[in-house]
Amino acid sequence: MTRKLTAYALMAIMFVASFTACNSSDPIEIDDNGYNIEVLYSNTAITSFSLKPNTKVLANLDSVYFTIDLVGARIFNAQPLPYGTKITKLLADIGTNGSSKIEVKVTDSKVMKDTTLVYNTSSIDSIDFSANVSIIVTSLNELQKRTYDVKVNVYDVKPDSLYWGKTEWAKLTDNGTPTAQKAVEYLDKVYSFVKTTDYSLTVIDGDMEMTESVTFPAEPNLRSLTASSNALYVLSTTGNMYKSTDGKSWSATGMKWNHIYGGYGDKIIGNKYENGKYIHTMYPASADFTESEVATDCPVSGTSDMLLFDNKWSTNPQTLMVGGRKADGSLTGEAWGFDGSKWSRISEKSIPTPCEGMSLFPYFTFKTSTSNWHVTEYTTLFALGGRKADGVNSPTVYISLDQGIT
Repeated sequence: MTRKLTAYALMAIMFVASFTACNSSDPIEIDDNGYNIEVLYSNTAITSFSLKPNTKVLANLDSVYFTIDLVGARIFNAQPLPYGTKITKLLADIGTNGSSKIEVKVTDSKVMKDTTLVYNTSSIDSIDFSANVSIIVTSLNELQKRTYDVKVNVYDVKPDSLYWGKTEWAKLTDNGTPTAQKAVEYLDKVYSFVKTTDYSLTVIDGDMEMTESVTFPAEPNLRSLTASSNALYVLSTTGNMYKSTDGKSWSATGMKWNHIYGGYGDKIIGNKYENGKYIHTMYPASADFTESEVATDCPVSGTSDMLLFDNKWSTNPQTLMVGGRKADGSLTGEAWGFDGSKWSRISEKSIPTPCEGMSLFPYFTFKTSTSNWHVTEYTTLFALGGRKADGVNSPTVYISLDQGIT
């Protein structure tokens, strides 16, 4: 048995040793390594656990990391093994600080009878880890026993796949066929505007929905609908900007813009067309922001939904959008960002087929290391849909693992 101590085992030994020292006048017997012999002889801690290599089951099986919970008496791999890994006939390496006996108990197996195996370092008895498995450690002085529950976790589905369950759906409206629709998140609720013959607003708050009619001061361009942290904004078909705090009552702001990119805290950002130039602008105005001309390769319309997030490369919240139409009328597949004061092109490798009106949202993907089968979760941006230059909707899904750089 291994004599190597884990941090948990060392803490347990120190605790028992100090307790004994404070409550007994008997001399403490110490071994050659400086350990309290009485504590070692009564110790039932498992100090190491791993699976023995078996390339027929999985490459680098012996490198899978297992957590030993000495408090809860549990042993498990927090990171599951790849989907489909067979765990019905595996060998294990079990280490303690010294014990008189280690037993492995297997019950409720579908491939072997209920049994209790006596373990030693040369054990060749395979274990069905898909069953109920426990390890019983008996101390060297044979006065103490402890039972550990062991679980070898395996993914139920492939971790890099999307699993679709029951489809939840509801009609956008019971009043005719929708000709325009836009939904935004505002005040932790979903505000969905629909146009049929008239306009309606559905506010979704968890499982609760409320729908009512809405009248706008002018014909709105629902594609421009945007939410800041404290208001909703929309442009009319002629570019006049309107504001609402409840989605029902709208008032003019006095602004005339060409395009709204999205919300930035309690403000919105976009561009306006003045004196033959497109100008980056913000509403309400901010002392930290200075209007500037839109770069020739920056889109002025048709951009994706704009994301707002914190990242490790910026001290201020960063926005990100992809695609859209430039001032010369051509489409772009680049990603652009805004940090509260300046605009910059983010992408070094752009979307190869430029589109306008794409959907952009954050999700996650997984990458598995085949050296130790550790799976790392990556925040991932997904960009999909939109219309190509020929007007056809794009069927391609693009992802970025580096926040829009590629």
